[in-house]
Amino acid sequence: MSSNIASWRYELNCARVGLGRCRLSPTNSILTLLFCGLLGVTEAKGEESDNGLFPFVGMKAGYQFGLDQRYRDRDPNGALAGAFAGLHLSPSWRWELGYQYHDKLVADATGVAVKTQLLESGFRYDWYWHENFALYGRLGAAYWQMDKERSGAAGLSDRGVSPLVGLGLHYQLTPTMGLSAGYQYLDAIGSSATGRYDSHATVLELSYRFGLARPPQSGHAPAPSNPTVSQPISPLSQSESVPPLQRQPLLHSKVQYQVTFESDRADFSSPDTADWWRLVTLLRQYPQAKAMLVGHTDATGSTPYNLELSQRRAEAVARALVVAGVAGDQLRVDGEGESSPIASNATPAGRAQNRRVELIIDEFEYQQEADTND
Repeated sequence: MSSNIASWRYELNCARVGLGRCRLSPTNSILTLLFCGLLGVTEAKGEESDNGLFPFVGMKAGYQFGLDQRYRDRDPNGALAGAFAGLHLSPSWRWELGYQYHDKLVADATGVAVKTQLLESGFRYDWYWHENFALYGRLGAAYWQMDKERSGAAGLSDRGVSPLVGLGLHYQLTPTMGLSAGYQYLDAIGSSATGRYDSHATVLELSYRFGLARPPQSGHAPAPSNPTVSQPISPLSQSESVPPLQRQPLLHSKVQYQVTFESDRADFSSPDTADWWRLVTLLRQYPQAKAMLVGHTDATGSTPYNLELSQRRAEAVARALVVAGVAGDQLRVDGEGESSPIASNATPAGRAQNRRVELIIDEFEYQQEADTND
C-alpha cells in the first residue's frame, strides 16, 4: 500500500465512531481545570507551614517529533508550550498538574495536519547528587484532545488518555527558582478513527516555589559527615508545652544554637539529637518566634567563594527545619563568609570552629496558663 496512506490515512466514516457529536469545547474545559488547579495551589500558600506542602507554578516549552512506524515519509514535528502547578510533597517528591498545547503536526506526503492539546497530571522525583543539581523522573497520564484536518474533507476529533514519562536534569537557580531540561514521551495519541502517533519531545521548564522568605532549596541533601551541636537548649517547661486555658503574656528568653561543617561542605540534614528537636518544637509551637540563621566559613579559599559557601550552609540548615515542619516565614538566612571568626584560622581546631551556622531566636512574647488556685 502506498506510503501516502499509512497511519496518517484519513478516516471519513464518522458515523461509525460518532465523533461528530462528541467534540470537546475547544480549549475551555482543559483551561478551566488547569485554572482550578492553579487557584488551589496558590491558595495553599498560606497553609504550607502547617502540613509541610509547598506549592509551585511554572511554564514549559519544547519541540516534539511525532513518530508513527507505519508512516514511511518524514515524520512531522512542531513546537509545544504549556503551564503547570503543583505541590512539593517532600524535598524530592512533587505532584504536578499541567496543560500543554502542541503545534500542528503536518504530514507533507498526505496533506494531513494534527493539532493536540492535553491536560497532564503525575508525580516527579528529584534525586540530588549535588546541592543544586538533580536527575528527575516523571510518571503520569495525559488526557488529550486531537483535531485532525485534511484539505477538502471534514475534520475529525477524538480524545483519550495516554501514559506520560519524563526524564531529565534539574538545576536550582535560586532557593525559589528551578530550571529543568529533559525528554518527554507520550504513547499512542489518537484512535483508530484519527490514526495514532507517539510524541517524543525535548522540554525546558522554569518553576517557582512559594513558601519561604529566603527559602531553602526544594531538593534533598545527604546527611553531613560530622555535624556537631553546641549551646544546648533547655527543655520546654510544662506550662509552655500544655495549651493554655487562662493566658498571661510572658517573654521567652533568647535562644542560640550552632552547628559546624566539614571543610568546603554545605550538606546538612536533621541530627538525631534532643537539642535539635527541642528547637524544632519551639519554632513549631510558637509561630511568632523568628529565627535568624547566619552561615560562616574559615579563611581557606577566596572571599567571594566563602561568602557563597556560608550562604549555602545557612540555607541547608533552614531547609532541614522546613522539612521538620517549621514555617518558612519564621526563618531568615544570611551568609557572612570568613568575616566573623570565633577562633584562630591558624590552626585546624580553630578553623573547624569557624565553619559553622549560628541560629538565633530573639526574645518573643508567648502565653502561659494562669494558676487558677491562687
